[in-house]
Amino acid sequence: MKIKFLRILIIGNGSIGNRHKKIFKSIGLKTLLISSKDFFLDKVKINFKDFDVKNTIYFICNNTNLHFKTLQKIAKQNMSIFVEKPIIHKLIDLKKIKELIKKFNLKVVGGYVLRHDPRIIKLKEIIKKEKKNVLMASFNLQTYMPHWHKNENYKNRYLNKRKLGGGVLLTCCHEIDLAIYLFGEVASVYSKKINSNLKNDVENSVILILTHKNGIVSLLNLDFSNKIQFQRTLEVKTKKNIFIWDVNKNYLLKKKEDTIDKKIKFKNIKNLNNAFQNQSLSVLKNKNNFKYLLKSEELIFKAKTSLK
Repeated sequence: MKIKFLRILIIGNGSIGNRHKKIFKSIGLKTLLISSKDFFLDKVKINFKDFDVKNTIYFICNNTNLHFKTLQKIAKQNMSIFVEKPIIHKLIDLKKIKELIKKFNLKVVGGYVLRHDPRIIKLKEIIKKEKKNVLMASFNLQTYMPHWHKNENYKNRYLNKRKLGGGVLLTCCHEIDLAIYLFGEVASVYSKKINSNLKNDVENSVILILTHKNGIVSLLNLDFSNKIQFQRTLEVKTKKNIFIWDVNKNYLLKKKEDTIDKKIKFKNIKNLNNAFQNQSLSVLKNKNNFKYLLKSEELIFKAKTSLK
């Protein structure tokens, strides 16, 4: 792939911003990483005359509650914009961001990395072929948020605070987006909060039941307060088979009743590293064709409403 882009501007110098920087530097792109604080105080002077604006991409990787504010500041610059998921954290901003995108004709895409996992891409192909036979899907995410960054006190992080866009529905919304990506738009959603030992003002563990417009049902178990065991799996049940994706395995598993029928293997897969690399290349390739419909964010807020 021939790279023609001059620069990647990353706002937010946390773990995800640095991850993007590492990927882009590895393929020889000029990359500038700016902390949110310096960006909003204009401490870093960016002279856009020094390079082609049309060949530059903004990566918004700061706290979720700052995404919309960042978008507002850069809207006039006519650049392609990648925003880490979720794009917004408040329902009140949903209408505002749609108006902003329309007003400035913004090219915006959300950072839902699971869409770029080679195993998920293959699973989508299988689902397309099995279209009339798919019955339901079960998503299971079990993790422990306080251990994500052990050198930091999780109580001070935005993940742990409602006003900053924390909570499992916003933070762990990859599965919500994946349900839409694989099975289409959702007709109804029911969600139930489960009690948690974490002391905060956000939802830590939620079960969702999504009924898609095509009749398929997705069950989602999202929990970032599980200290016992990490799990991240997806099971798709058809009339004859069950297909299983596991983030820790380098294959898709096809089961027929209780028997392992087939392992669809993939080379060089280690957790989600391949997905992040594929996402970065996809952003570069499609930067002038971004089309983000905010469907995942809309579903997140419906789930939050259901909790109430």
